[in-house]
Amino acid sequence: PLPAITKSIDTTICRTGAASLSASGGISYSWLPVYALSNTTSGLTIARPDTTVKYYVTVTGSNNCRNTDSITVTVNPKPIFSLLPLSAAICKGDSILLTASGGDIYSWTPNTNISSTTSAIARVYPSNATTYKVRITNSTCRITDSLTSSITLNGTLTTSVTSSNNIDCSRGQSTLRASGGLSYEWLAAAGITNLSSATTIVAPTKTTTYYVKITDSRGCTALDSVKVNVDFTIGKSQYAVASAFTPNGDGKNDCLGLKYWGAVTDLDFGVYSRWGHPLFHTTNPNDCWDGRYKGLQQDAGTYIYQIKAKTPCGDVYRKGTVVLIR
Repeated sequence: PLPAITKSIDTTICRTGAASLSASGGISYSWLPVYALSNTTSGLTIARPDTTVKYYVTVTGSNNCRNTDSITVTVNPKPIFSLLPLSAAICKGDSILLTASGGDIYSWTPNTNISSTTSAIARVYPSNATTYKVRITNSTCRITDSLTSSITLNGTLTTSVTSSNNIDCSRGQSTLRASGGLSYEWLAAAGITNLSSATTIVAPTKTTTYYVKITDSRGCTALDSVKVNVDFTIGKSQYAVASAFTPNGDGKNDCLGLKYWGAVTDLDFGVYSRWGHPLFHTTNPNDCWDGRYKGLQQDAGTYIYQIKAKTPCGDVYRKGTVVLIR
């Protein structure tokens, strides 16, 4: 019969390591290849290869019969330990992911404000500037080293949000202004017209708090707010209409509109010639007549207007004449 070989199992070492190879079941032994072996004719030998090698051992029994088996020694490169990032600045209240590699055992310190102290990847939530240290061990190569990452915190934003006025029977809109950042994002709310500008106009029908997310050049964010009060028991409007206007493009009294009528919710506004010919009509409280009809400037003179509107402070009806001055 062939000799029954008992051998050590396949093994993995680092390039600078060594593996103990053993075989038994006979009276003599021969190892091939002889590369990087301490002994090629013994049942026990030490292999120090710098590349993966499959060693064959031939075992001779007392009956002079021979049997052959093999052991593979896999050689891994020497590990390279790394930690990213080695330093970073984050915004206060934010977190950052630290990633270590090169080993199979990890230990992080300090052990506070961190998602895990024993994994390769850890999310940290520092409340102040902190240096995190990770101890990395490669069990195969029996090598241990430590790396550090310094995390600092950016300063907090100094923000401001103001409202030009509260809402009443005379003032139906308010201008909100935010400052202290590079970009602005208003949270959607009733009566707001622009969600991405530092300045936006609101027209709420009830007291409303408006919130804005402010981001600076470092990417840090802060949430600020301003409250706009609504009281339709004060500021009673006279719902006046101008007696004359001058559409000459100088930015003063250029348009006939309802500037001080407050929050108009339902409107029927028309302008007519002295003979009753309609020249202008709108249901939008923000529209006004600029003295033109079908793009043509109308002559100076007297024109008739009629306005029906619903407001939080009551229904309004106005009819009269206005003088266009050129």
